[in-house]
Amino acid sequence: MSYFRFFWLGFIFWIGFIWVRPLIWIVAQKKSWHKYYFPISKIWAKFFYFCLGIKIEIEWKFKPEKDKIYIFCPNHFSYLDIPLLTYSIPNYFSFVGLSELGKIFLFGYLYRTFHILVDRGSLKDKYRTYKDCIQALKTEKSLVIFPEGGIWATDFPKMAEFKEGAFRMAIESQVEIIPVSLPDNWKMMPLLAWKKLRFCKQKVIFHAPISTQNLTNKDIKNISQQCFETIQKTL
Repeated sequence: MSYFRFFWLGFIFWIGFIWVRPLIWIVAQKKSWHKYYFPISKIWAKFFYFCLGIKIEIEWKFKPEKDKIYIFCPNHFSYLDIPLLTYSIPNYFSFVGLSELGKIFLFGYLYRTFHILVDRGSLKDKYRTYKDCIQALKTEKSLVIFPEGGIWATDFPKMAEFKEGAFRMAIESQVEIIPVSLPDNWKMMPLLAWKKLRFCKQKVIFHAPISTQNLTNKDIKNISQQCFETIQKTL
C-alpha cells in the first residue's frame, strides 16, 4: 500500500505542477507579473490535496490581515510542509529555503524565480539572502521562514533549536512574527521516508502575532524562545 500511496502522491504533485507550469512560466517573465504566481500556486496546492483526498483544518488563533506584511515562522518536519503552507497562508509571500531546492528538475527554476534561496555553507550567501529578505519585506511581501533552518529535528515532534535570522529580520523591519504549528505533517511523511507515508487529515494553527515594535537585537533571544514555546506546546 505504501508503494501505491507514494506513486499517487508523486503523480498528483507533478501532474498539477505540469498543468500550471505554463502559467507560472509566463508570470515569471516580468517582475511586475510575479504577484500572479501567488494565486496560481494556491490553485496547485488545492488541486494536490483534493486529489489526495486529504482534509485541511485551519485553526485561526489569529487571522492575518491580507494586506499586511508578516514573517510566518512554522515548524519544519516534512517536505510536505511547503504545499501545506502554500495552501493555507492567505498573504502574498515568499519562502526562504535552502539552495538545494533550486536545483530540482523543472521545479528548481520556478522556485529560484519566486522565492529566496540560501546556501548555508557560505557566509557571503547568507548575507545576500538576509538583504534580499529585508528588501522583500520593504516591497510588501511577507516571508515564510523555517526558524529551525531546515529539517534538523530527530525526535519528532520535538523541534530543533531555532536560528536567529528570522527574528533579527523582524526586528530590523519592525514586522510582526506569526508562529505557525504544523502538528500532523510528520505523521504523514517525515522527511522523505516514503515507506511510512500515510494519508491523514492535516492541521495548520496560526497563533497570535509576536510584536517587534520598539525591540532591539537584544530581544532576539526572548522572542525566539516565545515563538518556540508557542509552537512546541501544540505539537
